[in-house]
Formats: sequence, C-alpha cells, structure tokens
Amino acid sequence: VAIGGSRSIRLKNSWTEPSIIWAVTIGNVSSGKTPGFEAAKKPLVHIENRLHAVRQLKAGLHEKMQASYEQAKADGAKGVVKPKQQESKDQVLLNDITMEALAGIAAENHKLLLAVDEFAGFIKQMDQYRQGRDAENWLSAYDGGEININRKKDNLRIWVPRTNISVTGTTQPAVAASVIYTNQFLGNGMAARILSARPPSAIVRWTEKEVHPSIDTAMFDLTKRLYVLKGNVDDEGPCPIILPCSDDAKQLFIQWMHETADYAEPMTESLKNSWLKLRPVAARLALILSVTRQLMESSEGQA
Repeated sequence: VAIGGSRSIRLKNSWTEPSIIWAVTIGNVSSGKTPGFEAAKKPLVHIENRLHAVRQLKAGLHEKMQASYEQAKADGAKGVVKPKQQESKDQVLLNDITMEALAGIAAENHKLLLAVDEFAGFIKQMDQYRQGRDAENWLSAYDGGEININRKKDNLRIWVPRTNISVTGTTQPAVAASVIYTNQFLGNGMAARILSARPPSAIVRWTEKEVHPSIDTAMFDLTKRLYVLKGNVDDEGPCPIILPCSDDAKQLFIQWMHETADYAEPMTESLKNSWLKLRPVAARLALILSVTRQLMESSEGQA
C-alpha cells in the first residue's frame, strides 16, 4: 500500500504489474483475526493520523484568516482579500465508501488501502446502487485501471484514468462461501483476484508474548519511507516508475508461469480460472519485496 502507484514491475514491454494486493483472512468469530488485522494496519493508521492533523491545522488556519477578514471588513478596511480554503486531500485509509466518493479520493491519492474488518461488507456493497457498474470499476481498479462513472440523473461524468487501491479484511468461513465465493464472483473473476488465508483455528488463551516496541518502530519507519516514494508524471497525471525484471528474475517468472499452467491442466474450469488468475500476484509480491529491500539498503531513501 505504501508503495502504491509510485512503482510498477515490467515483465515484458506489453505487461506491467502494480503493487496492488487484495487479501482476506478467513476464520471463525473467536479465532483472533482482528488483533492481527489491526496490528498490520497500525503503521498506516499512524500515517493517517498525521495526515488528519495536517487537515485540522489547515482548517484552523483558514478559520483564523476568515475571522480576520470578516473583522477587517467590519472595520471598513479597503482592499481586503478573502482567504481561500487550502484543503488537504491526502488520505491513505478507506472504510465504507460509495464508488462516486471513491473516485473523488482516488483521483487525488495514489496510495490507498480499503481496510474492512468484515470483508464481506466490501463485496456486498458492490452494485448496491448501480447494478453491475461498481463491480466493473473494481475489476478495473485491481489492475490499477480507470474508474468510469456516468450518472444519468444529473449527467455527472467522473473519469479517473489510474488508480491504486489495495483491499484487505477478515471474514468467517460461512460468510466467505455465501458472499465472496459465489457463482457471480467466481464467474466474473472477482473472487479469483482475492488472496485468501485460513489459518488453523484455535481457542485464544492468555499469553505474555507481545511484539517488541522496536519492531513497531521499525515498521512505522519503513512504512513512512515507502509512503514518501514519488513516481513519475505524464500527460494523464501521476504514473509509476517502471522497474524492469533482471534476466534471472524474468526466467524464474517464466518458469513459474509454465509450472502453474501444468498444475492447472487437470483442474475443473472454475478452479482452473481462479488458480491461473492469481499467477501475476507473484510479480506483485516480488515488486513489493524488491522495493522494500532496495529502500532499506539505500542511504538516499530511494528504490
């Protein structure tokens, strides 16, 4: 997420992959999913808190300038200029959001995470207001593509040419089966885009084990360094810096493509489609690990 739209990986001239990951942790209600979810989200919450503080500071400064302006007018001062609102639109975390609101935020922010403790809520809200269209936009967004909205009632047109929105959350096994892995979302490929993990379920017991504060500090520092990475700009606006594969990395990816194709051959059609759709995720994970490693080894904070 912190890499966002600043970097992509090139597998060949016509094929690049972004750092976008969609993932869900599946487990029973009492299996302890939420603490891990919150811990993983914590560095981004730290960044969001700082962004919120900047928004509040700018709003407070505008209020003071507006009050001074109004007082000057009341005192009969001439040539007083009304202060302009300097909004801070920077944002990294999303929760419950409509597609139209998402488009506005994604147009201004290219490092976003939709983090929902109940992942099924994200799936359920698709097409709640516009049958079929929200799912299409989300399928496009998975590859960093456009959000395209035409609203008939007032002729509103929203076009966001590039996006970078990762998605994560948790859910229960029965809910996943009834909401995520349905014929609809298996058929349109939505379910196949979601990395899912179902760790062994165990009764949570008391333990003195905790994450050492130094680990939290290191994660906060790394996330901040990744978040400030800048990309490029072209005629369509912000765009990623494209990182090429080394020859060795490309050969490993080619081998991965062939081996997974062989493995998928005897599968049923729906399982085969899901399995093959996940293959490019290997390149996305490689991009994330490579950029992270480069940044940690760089004395100039670049990757």
